Amino acid sequence: MSELLNVSTLMLCLSTGLAIICVFVTANWLRERSNAALFFWALAYFTSATGVFLLSLRGLAPEWLVAGVGNALTTYAMPLYWVGIRAFDDRPVNPLWATVPPAIWLGLYFGLPTFQNDLGARILGASVLMVVTSVLVAGAGWRGRAKEPLPARTWLSVFFGLHAAVYALRLIVTLVQPPESIASLTNGIFMFSLFALALMGGFSIFVMTRERLEFRYRREAEIDSLTGIFNRRAFIKAVDRCREQSKAQGALALLDLDHFKRINDTYGHAGGDETLMAFSRLVIAQLPQGAVFGRIGGEEFALYLPDCELEDARATCERLREAVERAPVRLGPQELRMTVSIGLSADVASYADINFLLGIADRGLYISKRNGRNRVTALNASAGLKLIASLMAESKDAGRPDRDGLRQAT
Repeated sequence: MSELLNVSTLMLCLSTGLAIICVFVTANWLRERSNAALFFWALAYFTSATGVFLLSLRGLAPEWLVAGVGNALTTYAMPLYWVGIRAFDDRPVNPLWATVPPAIWLGLYFGLPTFQNDLGARILGASVLMVVTSVLVAGAGWRGRAKEPLPARTWLSVFFGLHAAVYALRLIVTLVQPPESIASLTNGIFMFSLFALALMGGFSIFVMTRERLEFRYRREAEIDSLTGIFNRRAFIKAVDRCREQSKAQGALALLDLDHFKRINDTYGHAGGDETLMAFSRLVIAQLPQGAVFGRIGGEEFALYLPDCELEDARATCERLREAVERAPVRLGPQELRMTVSIGLSADVASYADINFLLGIADRGLYISKRNGRNRVTALNASAGLKLIASLMAESKDAGRPDRDGLRQAT
């Protein structure tokens, strides 16, 4: 068993694993040179792979190179992981802090002959440095979960936390029992634990970078780039999820900024964009918890209120309309007053198709526009069906699609 857990062999395997991860992280950094986190992590993987490789050469290379330089490199790698996580989270970072642990080790090893010649002292010194830096890495990873809950953050914190715990246990064992008397099997078990945890912790960092890329790609596909809210596809998906989770009645509203073409013509597209962003911020600030809000095209927005009766939804939409009417939009030295027309549809659980609800809300929006704008029109399902049938008959007689009337009214 002791031969299976040979310390030098385990270290060589760990060095190889870290070197492989280093290659992948370095390749990612070469494609994204502005990413400081990838640079620090690539450097951390390189120094840890090199340091562990030197430690695997015990008995084959000079002791000052194995214990002195090898441990210095491994104690340098851990704070580099920490620096990389802070850079990853856009927190203030000073790379010079990463040089403190290896500087302490080099000072002790080459400055104190008694320390250099005492195996127990060296194990204690290295263990203390590893415990402190591993806890820093685990804490930094955990702290970022509130802002960006990537699954790999949890695993990173767990693995580096256990890494610190194993080194703490090794420290305690060394204090209780002279290291020379510890069986090679015990050392092998320690090294195997550190091997697995270091490799998995390092791999978690690599996975975390991939998760962020996937999250950003998904966000770009689901978020409206101008306003930062859901686009049409993401809004419909979010509403479908809400409707599946709740069997109670909800309500869906369409909100359309009045005279938006006039705003664009008067203030230009930049003024129109600023108006849309200001409107989105204003609505978001007024929304009740659980509401789903998205931009579904141009100046048209959609709002879903789960677990909400039609009259309560009408009151919410009236508050939104009044808030929009009261709030001015600053466009340079000028001040713009905007209004919004709203069509509201009750969501009865038996109606599974969201397009049906959108159609009813659209008819309500049409009525709000036709009756002078800056108002809320609420329709229940039966009234919406009757209105849709009536408008379709009128549009057929007029020889044009009924939604043209809505677009002309805006």
